[in-house]
Amino acid sequence: MKEKESGSILNYKVLSSKISLESNNILIDKVVKNVELPQVTDANTLASTKNIDATLSDIYTPVESSLNIANVNKKLKLVGGWKLEIDFNSLMVTIGGVDNSIQNLDYKPTNDLKLMVYFSNQNITGIKEIDGFELLNLDVSPISAFTKIEKLNFTTNITKLVPAGEYYPILVLTEKNEEGKYVMKSTLSLGEKYIWQ
Repeated sequence: MKEKESGSILNYKVLSSKISLESNNILIDKVVKNVELPQVTDANTLASTKNIDATLSDIYTPVESSLNIANVNKKLKLVGGWKLEIDFNSLMVTIGGVDNSIQNLDYKPTNDLKLMVYFSNQNITGIKEIDGFELLNLDVSPISAFTKIEKLNFTTNITKLVPAGEYYPILVLTEKNEEGKYVMKSTLSLGEKYIWQ
């Protein structure tokens, strides 16, 4: 649902049925087969090595990006055993874990935070830069100084269908800076690679 005057998206729902118009007939299919995903082009590619601002791209369009992960996990950290579960049939994602937390080791509170699931083309072990696609992001409330929030569990819909391929899922924590951009603060590998078809 969009607001008429501003065009802002007020609400949305991912439908499990495919609706198409062919030869002036409306067709509704329960099973979606051979879906062509949007093509990544220079016009919709976000190349960023420091700042991640998920609002730069349409929430439904996958955008390829590069992330510099060299200077992360210092004063703001993803800690513990995080787990990612994806139900490809319902396009639902659950992010949780055992003894998982976000720790603020700084003397001042954080700004607004976003937690992003990023599908990387490379495993993050031993490298400084990765490229891939954002699968989704979630808002996280600011955290007080020298505080950690624990036992986190998030469930949400996938709104971006990344191109078919093999990806390493990575959890990325970003913080809003003074310019209003989200800067990467922490990354964490979420285990084995996914084969996205």
